[in-house]
Amino acid sequence: MNRVLFSCATTLLAVVAFVFFESDSLSAQDVRKIPVNRDTWLSSVQQERLGSNGGAARLKLKSYQEMSIVDFDASSLKGRVIEKAYLHLNVVDKKRLLRLTTSSISAEWFEGNATGYGQEEGASTFQFRQLPDVPWSYPNSDFTSVILGSGNSWWGSFEPTDVDEKGWQKVEVSPQVIAARIAGLSHGFLIFDDVGSEWKRTGDKFEVFPFPNRYIYSRQQNASVAPYFTIQVGAEDRQAPQKPTGLVSDSAELPAGEAIVRWKTPSDIGPGGPLGFEVHIDNRRVPLYLVPKGDLADQMVEMHVRDLGLESGRSHLLTVAAIDRAGNVGEAATLNFEVSKLEAWQPQRSLSTSLQNIAGSSDQKSAKWPRLGNFEFTILDELDKLNLKDGKLLSTRDENYEISNHLWAALNQSLTLVGAKKEWIAFQVVLKGNVTANLSASLMLEASKQEIPLNVGRYAPISQGGALIGDPIVPVSRWKAGSSLDNQTANYSCFHVEMHIPAALAPGKHAATLKLSLGSDAVAIKTQLQVWDLEIPNKLSFLPEMNSYGLPANELDYYRLAHRHRTVLNRLPYYHNGRVSEGCAPEWNGSKMDWSSWDKRFSPLLTGQAFADLERGGVPIECFYLPLFENWPIPIEPNYKESYWADDALNASYRKQFELASQEIATHVKEKKWQETIFHFYLNGKNNFKERGWSRSTSPWILDEPSHYQDFDALRWFGEAFQHGTQGVGAKNVVFRTDVSRPEWQREVLDGLVGYAVVSSAVRRYPRHVLDRAQNNGELVVEYGTSNRLDQSNIQPEAWCVDAWSMGLNGVLPWQTIGNAESWKSGDELALFYPDPESDSAPPIPSIRLKAYRRGQQDIEYLELLCQRLKAPRWRVGGWVRQSMDWSSVREGTGIQDAEDAGRVKYNNLNPQDFANLRRIVAESIQLTPNG
Repeated sequence: MNRVLFSCATTLLAVVAFVFFESDSLSAQDVRKIPVNRDTWLSSVQQERLGSNGGAARLKLKSYQEMSIVDFDASSLKGRVIEKAYLHLNVVDKKRLLRLTTSSISAEWFEGNATGYGQEEGASTFQFRQLPDVPWSYPNSDFTSVILGSGNSWWGSFEPTDVDEKGWQKVEVSPQVIAARIAGLSHGFLIFDDVGSEWKRTGDKFEVFPFPNRYIYSRQQNASVAPYFTIQVGAEDRQAPQKPTGLVSDSAELPAGEAIVRWKTPSDIGPGGPLGFEVHIDNRRVPLYLVPKGDLADQMVEMHVRDLGLESGRSHLLTVAAIDRAGNVGEAATLNFEVSKLEAWQPQRSLSTSLQNIAGSSDQKSAKWPRLGNFEFTILDELDKLNLKDGKLLSTRDENYEISNHLWAALNQSLTLVGAKKEWIAFQVVLKGNVTANLSASLMLEASKQEIPLNVGRYAPISQGGALIGDPIVPVSRWKAGSSLDNQTANYSCFHVEMHIPAALAPGKHAATLKLSLGSDAVAIKTQLQVWDLEIPNKLSFLPEMNSYGLPANELDYYRLAHRHRTVLNRLPYYHNGRVSEGCAPEWNGSKMDWSSWDKRFSPLLTGQAFADLERGGVPIECFYLPLFENWPIPIEPNYKESYWADDALNASYRKQFELASQEIATHVKEKKWQETIFHFYLNGKNNFKERGWSRSTSPWILDEPSHYQDFDALRWFGEAFQHGTQGVGAKNVVFRTDVSRPEWQREVLDGLVGYAVVSSAVRRYPRHVLDRAQNNGELVVEYGTSNRLDQSNIQPEAWCVDAWSMGLNGVLPWQTIGNAESWKSGDELALFYPDPESDSAPPIPSIRLKAYRRGQQDIEYLELLCQRLKAPRWRVGGWVRQSMDWSSVREGTGIQDAEDAGRVKYNNLNPQDFANLRRIVAESIQLTPNG
């Protein structure tokens, strides 16, 4: 053929090919159109979690509430490298989809024929892989465990094209997501709406359109509008990857039946590249959700062997073969390994056999309340709660509890107090009648005549639902009969008596005399003080973080009160409108910060100087909010253009200054050697505040309790900017903190960025999402919620602390803790610190619920000491606690309507005596276990 004619012919063919594939943005190579052969949509909302829609003519996309899954036959693609791929969707009413994620699915699913969320046995739903009871992966898991990065799945987020005249949109699909299906490492494709709620701005007017329904046609509608894929395949690849190397196993400190197995990902011989693995244990294939990704050659990977019911005490055979992106399976490597034998720790005696009274005789029916002057009295645990109108306990107790309990025996008028060195212990004295005089108390050790200092306070009555509840503990020195603190309708009076056991006091049982005085009347009570041979540390091993959004002028008194109660007060220094509280940020000139005024105000908290005279000595505050956020020190508005996506919305100048500010802060912390405080860079912004006007909030996203992927992505942007600014400074205690209520939708976008993860009670539904992520990334995890109401048991804060620790968490956080003048008038569950009603400058008054957090924190120090003595991982002791205590609990709402409800965890069957027995068993076990 003539060379010119040949050239023209090939040019013409190239043009034709280009035109043919232009709409798909694919080259004129091997492009294959593959139809969807099954599809359904799932819902995460309430009862719809149990429904499916495999027979529906439409598929639905509605952010994390509703999502769709599809699949195709991948057999024709095996042996080929995937260059590019698109998913084509025909949208109902031509309503444009804005941005979509497609994800692999690490478990098989079943389409079914249901419509309208019908509950079809055997079909897949959000809650179950197969209704009615087959989980998606591990026990109690749901669909989130096998998508969006969880369960070793792959995903990619892309913006679709505009809707064409026939209603079609197409969205790019990550080649890895397609390759996973070819390789048998996925069972289909999730389609997920990334934007979620949309919004519109007109001047200062801001309108939110929450969770708009977005529909696409399913294959059940008809073939002409059914979803399909176009996939460009590249080079042929029939060469399998090499064999994995370096197989090792470790089962130390893991629960029984578990192990960690590691190996190195081999190189792929062909052009595809490595992707993952096919793993068998004892000739049984390991579920995909346990099998690590292997898409980086020469990298060590780790598989946590669990959920498989493997028998300990014998060897198990593991075989692992690499799979490449073309679906080729390589030669398998083998390893014989053993799983752990460790079970939860067990003491020499069980908690259930110890639920008898510690003090006095068990036969107290003939006993009566003794008298103190004109009043009958008894002694109860500090956390027991009475209605001060009728004297009835709010929690069910034995009928003789008021005359015989773990502290008090009325029959012989004896009191038993138990604690460790440097522990706060307390009790309450209840008197029948409205006592106008103040109680005083002293405790004298008989052998040494040493007097142990006692603090006495009075439970001030607060009206709550027709009852009078003692919640503020007013020091008797500040109580005056007839003042605003008094309530003449109370028919019972309660006094709180507490002591801090001296570190120098010898362990053992000390005979003592407790003297209670009321005016000129007094009574002497035979007392035994038992001191354990262990010491509560000054530094907190577990953080009850008292969150607040502002403090009165005498803020130092609030920090000191929290410190004394073994909690940490953390005050957010800025507001949603972008304003920083006066004096809560250093001066910033665009390149440097002037810290002089800020240091003068806050340095005493960070050095511990502010607490030097308190019981824990000069231990610095454990955590502290930085003023850094989206509007300080750089205002966001002039640097923002409207977009749902932070990469598009925020300009390079803003990024550069934000990184510089982050560096300045970290450098200052490093230079000042404030090493014991965790400094929080935290974003509290919510764009729903803009509904009252765009300028009413500085955040275009929901950064606190993020809702949609656009919100998590914005957190990712700020976290990366902060990390880039602080890296290299060496201030590892300056960390990015997040508050997340939907950890199951977080994906991996914040991995490696977060140091302090505050999570809602969703951690209880999704413990692996949270705790596996925390372990892999070195995060501290704190559960947030709401404290108990005044008419609920005061055991709640103590139980919450111990329960959270036993789960593996590092703290709890009641989301608001500072009361106001109104808190004295009716029950305010948020008031853990009461302002003095008589003087704005007087120190705040603690609630008994604040003391309950102290009680819980100290219980955890017992448990931490036991772990140290046993040289045991926390789960072993925590597992025993969870097995032994009656943790029947529910999450209940708090009635918040205009914001996201933090909720609270309510424990139904626990009482102070249960925890007294828990401490006794732990303390005895520590003393019986050789040290070292």
